[in-house]
Amino acid sequence: MPSRRRLLLALAAAPLVARPAIAALPPMTFFTENAEPYNFRDGERIVGIGGDMVHELARRSGIAARIEMLPWARAYQGALDTPNSAVFSTFRTEPREALFHWVGRVVDTEWALFARRGTQLRLANLEAARGMTIAGSPEHAPTSRLAAQGFTIEMAPSHETNVRKLQAGRLELWGTANPAASFIARRLGVEIEPVVVFHRVAMEIAVNLRSDAAAVAALREAYGAMERDGSVAAIRARYIA
Repeated sequence: MPSRRRLLLALAAAPLVARPAIAALPPMTFFTENAEPYNFRDGERIVGIGGDMVHELARRSGIAARIEMLPWARAYQGALDTPNSAVFSTFRTEPREALFHWVGRVVDTEWALFARRGTQLRLANLEAARGMTIAGSPEHAPTSRLAAQGFTIEMAPSHETNVRKLQAGRLELWGTANPAASFIARRLGVEIEPVVVFHRVAMEIAVNLRSDAAAVAALREAYGAMERDGSVAAIRARYIA
């Protein structure tokens, strides 16, 4: 009888032993910068199109996410160097393509030369801006592209400074990207308009290549579900008129 009891106990326990454990996904650090309307602070919380998407991706995937806001160069390098980390929102350019796992699109952008509305400035193409001084910012992809093509750039530490330059008439052109340019100018009460569009590229959420494969898959699955149920579109609509 004791041996029969031991057998019954062993059979009852067998399914518990045989069932594989489901591994928890590792926590992740999401690096970002202060860049409206994509990522910025509202009190203690990081919000914006990218910020809201990351919060929802973490919730749906079950990943414990820590968001760290840094100057752009440090945020970008942090995601390159740190396993189980990501950076948002970053331009998905050709040189960066093989450097990350790409999770999902935050927003499509247009890189353009902007002028203050009402100046009547018209340019047939980008080449027509040669000889003019263009407002720009260090470590800003549209500025870097223009500088690499030999255009004359006057650097400023912030986008807000460049909007003020247009407003004061100190410069006629600002090389940057929409929808951020229009969002920032509208907040400052300045009306601007694109004069020449010279590039189109998506801003996305990029994950370090040495990150946990299951975590990357979970984030991609969550983003796909958000696209299908309209959550991605709804988040964009909160910030883009």
